[in-house]
Amino acid sequence: MMKQFIITAIILTLSHISGFSQTAQPLFELPTPPEKMDNFYDRCNFSVEHYWDKCNWKQAIKDTEGLETAFENWVQLLPHAAADTVRLSANRVITANAKNPKALLQVANLAEKYMYSDAGDYIIEEVYLLFADAVASNKKIKPADKARFAADAKRIKSSAVGNIAPDLTLYLADGTKTSLHNIKGKEHILFFNDPDCGDCNIARIRLSTDQSVKALIDAKRMTLISIYPGEPSDDWMIEVRDYPENWIVAAAPDADDYFKLDKMPAIYNLEKDYKIKLKDVRADVLVNALRALVDRTK
Repeated sequence: MMKQFIITAIILTLSHISGFSQTAQPLFELPTPPEKMDNFYDRCNFSVEHYWDKCNWKQAIKDTEGLETAFENWVQLLPHAAADTVRLSANRVITANAKNPKALLQVANLAEKYMYSDAGDYIIEEVYLLFADAVASNKKIKPADKARFAADAKRIKSSAVGNIAPDLTLYLADGTKTSLHNIKGKEHILFFNDPDCGDCNIARIRLSTDQSVKALIDAKRMTLISIYPGEPSDDWMIEVRDYPENWIVAAAPDADDYFKLDKMPAIYNLEKDYKIKLKDVRADVLVNALRALVDRTK
């Protein structure tokens, strides 16, 4: 995404490097790390922790464009700071606006835009979750206004690494029905896809033609579950009839209630007990990892 503004806070952390300039008047005075603090990550931590210290929130909320620029620049710093510092900074933003429902919705919308949607440069689910939970639990915000944030929070929690994957109801391509937790195996690959999605079909071909993937499935060392997040229509059943016979092919109409599936394919790796080990794995990365696994066991 093309940037309209130089990230002022980054400039401050890198002030010892020439070639940077500030192109826009900031909404408020930004923190300046001490001169003796010359480590990049220490400077980023300082900038994130103190980023909002001098923000007059009553004025900032009125300046929609200025606040969005400041918020976006803050998000750019977050991946370079310690997790505890990021959570502290985010909670300060939430606390500063908690008593003003309109203001809380405004900053939560910015968090959704720059931490959870394609508009931002980063997906930072664990930080966006703080904002989504704050809106969902705020009694002063109307149910209609908080519904989207509550749904996002549910998806983030149910699909987080380390959590047990939800027991999705699966409508199999042969017309029968089961659930995810009824499928037994040493490991599971969830391959969320749509037969009408070009990227999904490329990923499907990579997975279906790789001999290491086939060998691991045939040896019952893993299961590969292809899941279409929609209704098991007659058209879908026709479209998936050429999927590999050693795959479990299913439709799960409520899958996007529990997983972020606005971009597919989406690939998850589950342990035997359905605990999420990896998420959002690219098909080529998965194939290479499985090949390495097979090579090590020869």
